[in-house]
Amino acid sequence: MRNVLITAVYVILLVVAESLLLNSMAPAADDEKNRPAVLIEAMKPEYLASEPVELKLTIKAGKNDVYLDLDEPTFSRGIAGAIGICPVGDKIKPLPHVFAMLSGSRRFTLTKIAAGEHYSGVIILQRHFQHPPLGKHELNFSVCFTSFPSKEKVTGEGSVTFRVIESSPKKLERYYDELLKKALTLDDASQKSVNWHVEALTVVDNPAIVLSLSKIAFGAQKLSQPSSLDCVRGALSRLSTNEIALGKLKECIDTHTCAESLAAALDLILFWEFSLSKEQVRRIALLKNAELDQKISEIELATQSRRRKLN
Repeated sequence: MRNVLITAVYVILLVVAESLLLNSMAPAADDEKNRPAVLIEAMKPEYLASEPVELKLTIKAGKNDVYLDLDEPTFSRGIAGAIGICPVGDKIKPLPHVFAMLSGSRRFTLTKIAAGEHYSGVIILQRHFQHPPLGKHELNFSVCFTSFPSKEKVTGEGSVTFRVIESSPKKLERYYDELLKKALTLDDASQKSVNWHVEALTVVDNPAIVLSLSKIAFGAQKLSQPSSLDCVRGALSRLSTNEIALGKLKECIDTHTCAESLAAALDLILFWEFSLSKEQVRRIALLKNAELDQKISEIELATQSRRRKLN
């Protein structure tokens, strides 16, 4: 009888202890659930050589709304402070800090993430690092944002792995064609999300698509989001001395008859502050297109203005 009593008391104590343990763990689990968190992961396991490496940034708000300065779409201010990305080994070299900062947005805009909700963005690795070489790569990350005005910390850390495989001009051409389509079709001024396809399109200078960039910067389908336009115009500025890009421009002006392509080329000449030869003006004038004639007039006025300043 005594042994049965001892056993019963032991079982009761065990049940009570287990109950106390579970109750003590519940608040901790609730705290973890209600705490904001950050995750960075590769969007796919493999990337082509010279393809922009897309890293998905996911931020979960806890029990309170958070307001973060993310500096979309470049995340340059974040990379300079709140977002730490460190390649394992020395195969991936960082770009000069000044390039990333000058490429970033000059607009200070807080992104709201409602309590319990998630935010998703895309960081393009080559905005901040050189092209990763062929092979497998690992990145360690450590993130610590500060929410305004509460000063609540939004943190996360971990690692990302991906592989870079050999590419070809045709594969890259297909990739950029797809990016161009998405950059135009997904752009919407009413959306709060940033068109990260534009960031991917412009962070890696590709002279082969210079006229396409001009179309989405200045054409009828030009991007409506200011941050996206900043990215495109920044890429066009860097391509203004690229021989391949200049060759594409000259070929279009000298040989093309498509009004849309010529309009993009003329917009680019105006943006780069170039001039047209008399022969080029005469050739385009023969097409008898009012839009092209108007652009030629703008270029000639700009050219005359620059000459007056020099004199």
